[in-house]
Formats: sequence, C-alpha cells, structure tokens
Amino acid sequence: MSASPAPKPRAYAFFDGQNLFHDAQREFGVTHPDFNPLLLANLVCDRKGWDLRHVRFYTGVPTEQQSRMWAVFWANKGAAMKRLGVAFETRRLSPKTDSIKLYDGVGVVLPGGGEYRGRLYFDTGAEVPDGALVEHQTFTEKGIDVRIAVDMIRYYREGMYDVGLVFSRDKDLAEAVEEVKRLAKATGAGVTLASAFAANDTAARGMPGTIFVPIGRADYDACRDPANYFPKR
Repeated sequence: MSASPAPKPRAYAFFDGQNLFHDAQREFGVTHPDFNPLLLANLVCDRKGWDLRHVRFYTGVPTEQQSRMWAVFWANKGAAMKRLGVAFETRRLSPKTDSIKLYDGVGVVLPGGGEYRGRLYFDTGAEVPDGALVEHQTFTEKGIDVRIAVDMIRYYREGMYDVGLVFSRDKDLAEAVEEVKRLAKATGAGVTLASAFAANDTAARGMPGTIFVPIGRADYDACRDPANYFPKR
C-alpha cells in the first residue's frame, strides 16, 4: 500500500491593503487598489504548496466628509470581499497637516491617494510663488499594523495556521513575526512566515525574518479585480 501524502501546511493570509497598494502604485503605476486579495493569496499558496484556509484584509477608510470617493470605494469593495469570504477590517483615518515649501515640480499628495505635480493657486486666482510655505492636509492610518500584529499572534496561538502569509513590507510588523516564531519555538511547533509584495525586481526584499515573495507585473495583472467600486456619476 502506498503512503498517504503529507497534508499541506495550513495558511492564513493577512493583507495590509494600503501597503500593498503603494507598492503596486510605485512598481506598476496602478491608480487605485485594483487587486483581488483572494486571487493573490490563492496564487501564492498554490505555488508554494500551502493550503489557504482564510484571508483577512485591513485598511484605513476615510469618512464621507473626508473623501466621499474613497469612502464609497471601500464600502463597495469591502462588501464584495465579504461575499467571497474575506474578512474585512477597517480603521478611521486621522487628519494630519503638513507644512511644505512649494517649488516648481514638487509633488503634493492628495487626500485619498494620488499625487499632483504642477502649480498651485490661491483662492484669489494668484499663483503661489516659489518658496512659499503652504499647509497641506492628509489623512493617515492609525492602528492597522497593530490590528494585523494582534491577529497574527492570536490565530497562531489558537493553532489556526502553519503558514502566516503577510501581504506587506511594513517593518512595524517585524515584532509580530518574531513573537510568532518565539511561540512556535516554545511549543515545539513549526511555523513559516512569508511577506508578499508587488515588485518588478525578483530580488526585492520583504519583511525581516520572513520568506520573501515578490509578485511581478504579470501575476499582479492576472489577479486584478475588474469591478468599478467608485461612486456612480
């Protein structure tokens, strides 16, 4: 009689939505988070021989007063992910005011993402001169990396996964990686931790202490979500 094949390691995928998006924006020029987390997680797990058991997605979301476009986008995309069985975790965005000196060609980050390069004008129509100090309000995530770290540790302690697949390169999660490894060593159980990210360079590095899984343009394109989640005009 032939021996039964060894069971595949059970994998949990944790998506830092904004971290993955900003990598894809820089590497591939995408304009919004147009990836399908379930497809990406399945692609990586299939290639690595892991049994994907659960996908969790985390992102900061603005209020409608902060940005109606992105509030509606994430409400719609989050609902679509939930229908696929993806856990969708959100946090409110906190306002942040930066002071910048304006020079020709300086890029200004716009609320909700994206960048504007060009001249700025006062409400009177007069052009803001070079070297002028202007205030610019943005919105930042608070608590997303903490929530991911807590869940990584919690689900490992509960024995839910053998592989923690984190779609992020955020070094703030390095302590969670080390804590999961410490727990595994203390109990004598094995664990694999991997960080996946968008990258044109196959030698690009991910989070310290993890297996690096760069996702190239062709694989990213194969896992795009074609739906339009923005508000209807």
